[in-house]
Amino acid sequence: MGSPALQRQFDVDTGKKAPGTFQLQKMRAKHRRIAEDVAVGMSDREVAKRHKVSPQTVANTRKSPVVMAYLGIVEGAIAAERLGVAREMDEISPFAVRTLEVLMLDRNVDDRLRAKIAHDFLDRTGHTPVKKMAIAHASITDDDLADINRRAGIVDVDAEVKEDLNGVDNPTD
Repeated sequence: MGSPALQRQFDVDTGKKAPGTFQLQKMRAKHRRIAEDVAVGMSDREVAKRHKVSPQTVANTRKSPVVMAYLGIVEGAIAAERLGVAREMDEISPFAVRTLEVLMLDRNVDDRLRAKIAHDFLDRTGHTPVKKMAIAHASITDDDLADINRRAGIVDVDAEVKEDLNGVDNPTD
């Protein structure tokens, strides 16, 4: 009779069992483990390799209404846990800022430690220090620029405009 966890789906038009189409009716431990790995963001290939099943088995498991309902519960629990951690961080952050302030102002604290605290704090709040940049200076003469333009095939547009204005190619004459 086959696995009680899987039932072959019926073709609606013929009323016969459709070949190769199964619908998960009941979750087993294997399906639950696959669903949990999917819930934490693993790809079908990663999950398949981990559980020694085919990627198609993972995809079929993922699409099952039973597993989709379970995934909703698991993903909701993950979101609630993240929200709880975020709330705890919000509650603790004023104390952390005060502690950092005390350390920064305490002249008995090593200067290198104070500098590291300041750097890390600024970095985590989106105020990263300016990165060092090397700027090279060079001076180019008009002759150098003309030579560069000639080698690059750039035509002196100003010279062409002057010629036009002098009547060389001026159609209004």
